[in-house]
Amino acid sequence: MKNYEEMAKALLARKEEYERQQQRKKKRREKIALCVASIGILTISSFGIWRSGILLQDSEDVQMANVEKEEEREPEKKMEKDDYQIRESKEDATSSSKKKNKENGKDKSVNAVNPVDFKKEDYSKVVEEDVSSLSRSSLEDCMVSTDLTYLSEQATEIVAGTVKKVTYDIIKGRIWTKVDIQITDVFKGNLITDNIISVYRLGGYIPLKEYGKYHKDVARFEVDTKEMEHILLKQIFEEEEFPEVGEKSVFYLNQASSEALLPKGAYERTGGKYGELRIAKDKLLQYQDDGTKLYTWKEVQKNADK
Repeated sequence: MKNYEEMAKALLARKEEYERQQQRKKKRREKIALCVASIGILTISSFGIWRSGILLQDSEDVQMANVEKEEEREPEKKMEKDDYQIRESKEDATSSSKKKNKENGKDKSVNAVNPVDFKKEDYSKVVEEDVSSLSRSSLEDCMVSTDLTYLSEQATEIVAGTVKKVTYDIIKGRIWTKVDIQITDVFKGNLITDNIISVYRLGGYIPLKEYGKYHKDVARFEVDTKEMEHILLKQIFEEEEFPEVGEKSVFYLNQASSEALLPKGAYERTGGKYGELRIAKDKLLQYQDDGTKLYTWKEVQKNADK
């Protein structure tokens, strides 16, 4: 099979031969025209040229050159087709992979109802308030128990995760903490590793001035309007400290009930603070009223499998 350079040379040689033939024809016709004066001889000469097949040969040569050119292009066309199919296959694989990764890492966190926008450094004073005595508005949060077997039975989802974001949210005048966690392990339920979900818990920070928009008892803090601008209220529920970004825990979860008035798709800890085990190296720490209790990963998995 000829390569491109050989094909080009062949076509150039054929072109040069064709031009030489045309020159010879021209000279031949000129000689005939000078030597032959009669119309009959000219007719015979023309007839002879036609019978010689020169014109037909030229046409055949051109056709042959086109055929050879197409034959030379066949491997190139095949390579182009193969390259296209490979690119198309890679694009399909990449698109499928991106779709799968997106599904596996899907952000299922919910939007806060009335997020509290503030910076702690803008406030010169923080006033703490214990709100544990307030009536609960969450059924899941009422399932109070420190027993791991009970928590495992009641929870629909048991996952380990890392805190990615903390937001304080005002719902019906009550302050909640919305914790967005990214799942690292799944022990029970239908959630997927790398999913990001929102877990709500009672308590949180709120500027005192903002608190006054929802409650008329702000006067009990005995501060004037000007001073109120610089006070941050910290509502603590059952002496539990607030989470920080980067913390890791095992969460026993249920979908938020309608009684809690939380956003659709949000989760709550089963049993409140007892439904969260802080990860401390190879141990899991459960905060209890009289101290803490340690669990192992095997205990978590064993109870989840029941």
